[in-house]
Amino acid sequence: MTTKDKTTPVMRQFLEIKAQHKNAILFFRMGDFYEMFYEDAVVASRDMEIALTSRDRNSDNPVPMCGVPFHAAEGYIARLIRKGHRVAICDQVEDPRAAKGLVRRAVTRVVTPGTVTDAGLLEARENNFICAVVRQGDGAVGAAFLDVSTGRFLLVESEDEDPLEFLRRELARYRPRELVHPEAGEPPSESDQQLSRIIGDAVPENGEIKPLLSPRPGWSFGEETARRTLTEQLGVSTLEGYGCEDRTLAVRSAGGLIHYLRETQGSALGHIDSLTWCSAGRFMTLDPATVKNLELVSSVEGGREGSLISVLDLTRTGMGGRKLRDWFLRPLLDAEEIRRRQEGLEELQAEVTAASRLGDRLKQIHDLERLLGRVVLGTAGPRDMVALKSSIAVLPGLHTELSTLSSPILTGLHQGLDLLDDVRGLLEQAINPEPPATIRDPGLIRDGYSPELDQLRTVARDGKRIIAGIEARERERTGISTLKVKYNRVFGYFIEVSKGNLAGVPQSYERKQTMVGAERFSTPELKEYEEQVVGAEERISDLEQQLFTEVRELTAAQAGRIKSAADRVATLDVLLCLAEAASRHRYCRPAITEGRRLNITAGRHPVIEQLSPTGERFVPNDV
Repeated sequence: MTTKDKTTPVMRQFLEIKAQHKNAILFFRMGDFYEMFYEDAVVASRDMEIALTSRDRNSDNPVPMCGVPFHAAEGYIARLIRKGHRVAICDQVEDPRAAKGLVRRAVTRVVTPGTVTDAGLLEARENNFICAVVRQGDGAVGAAFLDVSTGRFLLVESEDEDPLEFLRRELARYRPRELVHPEAGEPPSESDQQLSRIIGDAVPENGEIKPLLSPRPGWSFGEETARRTLTEQLGVSTLEGYGCEDRTLAVRSAGGLIHYLRETQGSALGHIDSLTWCSAGRFMTLDPATVKNLELVSSVEGGREGSLISVLDLTRTGMGGRKLRDWFLRPLLDAEEIRRRQEGLEELQAEVTAASRLGDRLKQIHDLERLLGRVVLGTAGPRDMVALKSSIAVLPGLHTELSTLSSPILTGLHQGLDLLDDVRGLLEQAINPEPPATIRDPGLIRDGYSPELDQLRTVARDGKRIIAGIEARERERTGISTLKVKYNRVFGYFIEVSKGNLAGVPQSYERKQTMVGAERFSTPELKEYEEQVVGAEERISDLEQQLFTEVRELTAAQAGRIKSAADRVATLDVLLCLAEAASRHRYCRPAITEGRRLNITAGRHPVIEQLSPTGERFVPNDV
């Protein structure tokens, strides 16, 4: 790179910020564009498939550069994330109009494969996990898996298992897109080297893109630091309530992961407010070979088609689809809990009308978990907020339908479902029901929500009406029927008169610009109303963005309640889906016992049965 003393102030600023994010492509905001320079530009132009140009192209050392419009940045970032890159987003953190000299810039967010929340980059029915791994000197391993888009947070520890087999199994189960771990010392210790080998060996070699590896300073995984970070995030003084107080390696991995996310996301991560300790005694252990050979979530060839989940997944929401997958990969070992689920399924099968109404309502609900994730991270746009509002509006109907059912699991869902009336009321009052695409476009906020905003809109409307009247009045006064009052961003409002009508222009007109076939003028009256309209419109834009951000933050403050409601909706979706699959395919309820005897009468294979040629009957078997 060019040395700092040979660059402009803005390029020195770029180099200083880039030095802090060497392993990321830096999106550097300049006006209406995000610009990339040097090696970043070369790589980004290739992987985003855009033109590579250069800065100072006539100098001895031209600087490679490329850029994308800021309003379209998400799509380009998505392309880079799919290629396995991390992207540091550097924004202007002060108003350029108020800046004295160089505009202050800072990295506001780092997007990586494990932290992405954009719906276009995520599989609706699968979690997008980032994983942190910590190894102890004796070989034991702890890991934390977190889906930033939903807030789902899982902790595991190898305990008495072989750490390599344990880690291989957990990575195959959760398929993280990014792997965070303590960076090796100098020189690497034997423990560092073993951890590197375990991570390298444990990454699945199934044709998928390998997880992005993100080594972090070892101190952030230290027991005291990690425990403090984790308890602060969860708002508790101890982890006893989660069952992992004494699981030191799991806690260290979780705390180190939260520290990494706080550094990269630039937000409070308010939706990450609980965790699940995955104890070995509650769920059946399924190794990668078992999951693969039973074709639970994918066929032997690797696709979803031909798997068990492809036959049974009739969920209506992405939340339900993800929970169903989790139930498949972590089967319960508690017979009583299994029976509770069965009772719910049986009732939904019997209550056909109620089940149909519940299904119709579930179809109207968007992915509450991922909408909430974007709200908390500050990336939710106007249409996300409307989708959140419309989804919450369905909850009272679900609540009413559930009140007619009596099985314990469905009664529990009914009693615990928060209707979020206050959140819906806020969004209803504040956000335009047909909002613009981005926060920068006008029309975000509803009339009546802010008296100040309403007043500014009145001023702008009245000013525009008066300006429209000026055109008619000046035509009559001058006798120039083709006279027009126009506006552009550079010159503001002006009166345009063609060259053939210049003789009729009054002396009071002030010339602003000469065109090929016309002249542009202004008048004191036009200037007065221009200042009124333009000033009001600029203030409207600033105030709308401010109010929208406040509403988003108020909504984010209710993350725990929204997340709880989303979890209940997802559970209902899975129960309804399995009940429907049982009715559709004529499955019966198995009797779950504590003994070791397995009796199957006229058993059928759910996948082979569906794949059998038309007209060919599957022959049931007894076991």
